[in-house]
Amino acid sequence: MGEIKSTWDIVLEKTKTLEITSKDREQIKRAGLNAKIHAILNRYMDSRGNREYLKDGLEGLREEEREVVKRELLLQFMDSIDLAKDNGKAIAGIETLKGEKAARVLRKLRLLTSKYRSSREKKAREIVEVLRQTLAAMGISGSAVEPSLEGKKEWIEAMEGLERDYGKRLGALKEELLNL
Repeated sequence: MGEIKSTWDIVLEKTKTLEITSKDREQIKRAGLNAKIHAILNRYMDSRGNREYLKDGLEGLREEEREVVKRELLLQFMDSIDLAKDNGKAIAGIETLKGEKAARVLRKLRLLTSKYRSSREKKAREIVEVLRQTLAAMGISGSAVEPSLEGKKEWIEAMEGLERDYGKRLGALKEELLNL
C-alpha cells in the first residue's frame, strides 16, 4: 500500500523544479513597490496624514525605489485634482515632492481652481435666475421657490463648457508639473 503524503510534501515535490525568473522577480518587486505607494498615499490623504509622513515614507526607501515612488505619488496627486473640489492635500503633496520649483505652477493651479468655482457659481446664479423668471411667468413665485439645476439642459451644457475650457488649462498645468 502507498504512503500517504502531507500537503506540504506534495507542494515541495511539485515546486522543486521551479525557479524564479528575473521577470518574476521584477513583478514581485513592482508589486511590493505598488503596495508601498498605496500605503504612503492612503495614509497621507487620510485626515491624519501630513507632509512629514510623506517625507518619512520616502526616506525609508532605497534611492532607486524613492524616485519611482515619488513619480507614482506625483501622478496620483495630479490625478486626484478636481476643479470643483478642495485640492489642498494633493497640492501640498505635490509641493512636498517637487519642492520650490513647483511653486509658480501650483499658484497657477490654485488660481485656476478658484476661477473655475467662481465661474461655476456665477453660471449657477444666472441659470437659476432664468428658471425663476420662467416659473414666475407661469404664476409660480415666492421666497420658497428654489429652482433645481440638477438635470437641466442649460446647466449640463454650461458645465460641459466649463469643464472643457478649464480642463484644457488644468491639463497644461499638470503637464508642466510633470516636466519640472
